[in-house]
Amino acid sequence: MLNQKSEKMTFTIENPVLLRSVVGAFAAHENRSMSAIIERTTLDALLPTNKVMRGIAQYQLFCEDGDIGRALSAIFERNSAGLDWKANYDNLLPIVEFARSQSIFCNPRLTADDEYMLRFAKTHVASQLESILDYLRDLGTKEKDVVKAAYYQREVQFGEQQLQELKTEPQCYHTMSGYDLVLHNWSDLKGWSITFRFLSDIVQLDASWRTDPEVRLGLLDLMKSVSKEWE
Repeated sequence: MLNQKSEKMTFTIENPVLLRSVVGAFAAHENRSMSAIIERTTLDALLPTNKVMRGIAQYQLFCEDGDIGRALSAIFERNSAGLDWKANYDNLLPIVEFARSQSIFCNPRLTADDEYMLRFAKTHVASQLESILDYLRDLGTKEKDVVKAAYYQREVQFGEQQLQELKTEPQCYHTMSGYDLVLHNWSDLKGWSITFRFLSDIVQLDASWRTDPEVRLGLLDLMKSVSKEWE
């Protein structure tokens, strides 16, 4: 854990007598300082109760150099770590939709002078997308309903265009296309680990994610509501 420095903070309290009495009682009972009780109570009230989401909020979203991009990538990566190629949870649709909506404000990292990201897109990102397309292609092959089979075929073709861009011209790739492929096929992809590896990857392809309080708190609310269903 990173070393944390103590810092004095001054607040204006409307009912200092009551606060001192209540917090003082907890401090005496736990043999801790009043400031420690206030800090713990405040953070417990504002941050997710789930340990994983709370850690992401602390160390990716609200840390000194944090932003929603770092938090989103971490959320998707952690959710990909289920057993037998399964995602840990399948209720992250609101967070995926949030990531897509915020990606339009980003700048792409896939530029000619970023060789690492270009290589990352051509290899790792393309590999995850290829697995998703194989999965959708297999669903289409097994589908007996003609209309549904044709749907899968169109989605695979949509994804194949993206795959071609990632492998040959990654600087032309638009991450919103990746989000759209996942969202269009959410019912089929929501429980699979590869889906969230791919999502974590494409989050990293964008830079300059918004850092204003409104958008951070918007993601925090989603993290709290989604993880509450895990309890």
